[in-house]
This record gives sequence, C-alpha cells and structure tokens, in this order.
Amino acid sequence: EDKPQDYVTFWKNFGRYIKAGVIDDSQYVAELSELLRFYSSSSGEDYVSLKQYVSRMKKSQNEIFYIVAESRAAADSAPTLEKLKAKGYEVLYLLEPVDEIAIENLGKYKTKRLVTVKKEKEEEEEEEREEEQEVSLKLVNVSREGFKVEEDEEDAKEAKEKLEEEKERLKSV
Repeated sequence: EDKPQDYVTFWKNFGRYIKAGVIDDSQYVAELSELLRFYSSSSGEDYVSLKQYVSRMKKSQNEIFYIVAESRAAADSAPTLEKLKAKGYEVLYLLEPVDEIAIENLGKYKTKRLVTVKKEKEEEEEEEREEEQEVSLKLVNVSREGFKVEEDEEDAKEAKEKLEEEKERLKSV
C-alpha cells in the first residue's frame, strides 16, 4: 500500500499464484485475501483490494458484489450491473477464470459475504415470480368467492366431457 505501482508490478507477475493459494491453501486464505486485487466499477484503470472496497461500501450494503466477465468493457456494459450502479454500489470485476473459483472459495471477506451480481438478479427474478404467483392465487381466491371467470364455451364443454369420461373409467375400476 505504500508503493502502489510496485504492488501492481508484483500483482501482474504473481497474482494468479495468490489466487491459486486462496483456492488450494485453506490455512492461509485470510492472509492471502488481503493480497487480492481486482478491477471494479469504480476503480477505472486501477486495481482495488477487498479492504479498499469494504472501506468505500455504503452503510446499508452488507455484501461485496462481483461480476464475472471476459473484459472490463463487457462487465461495464452488463445489464445486470445497472441496478447496483444506480444504487451507488461498487462491483468487483472477475476477468480471469481463476478469479471466480478463488472468490467462491473465499466465500466472505471479514464479515462481508461475496455475492455474484448474477445471483442478485436471480433472487430478484425469484421475488418477481413469487409476486406473480400471489396475484394468481388472489385470482383463484376471488373465483372461489362466487365470482365467475369467463371461459370459452367449447373449452368448458370439452373439459366437462373429459371429466365425465374419467369418472366413468374410475367407476369401472
């Protein structure tokens, strides 16, 4: 931290080995996590440490967000990033295959969980599906309270015939 440019040179030469250590050496994961560096949505051309990321987190933010991408440009333009950027959250860019494995192995930094932006989006989609299901359930409840849902007469006749056929089949068993 005293000589950032020297550390960048060190990181470019040995960063992959440090990430491999996070994956392979569970005894020193905490120490090695202090050495990790990534680009982020706020860092521009500079690398950011997990310590720096956490120091810039909003008070309401409980997780460290990251996105897996092929390049910084791809990460910057990812649609899943827009909502977090709008909230002012910084997102780490994992640009090498080993990055994702290292971060998943790390799991958390100090007390902050590491969460992929993709999972954040999946959770939002799940919430939306649950809300849609609630709306559907409300419609069913309304129909049970004496309201009628209009059906196509032909579909209703067909359904009734199938029920009668099934009823007859069951009687013969």
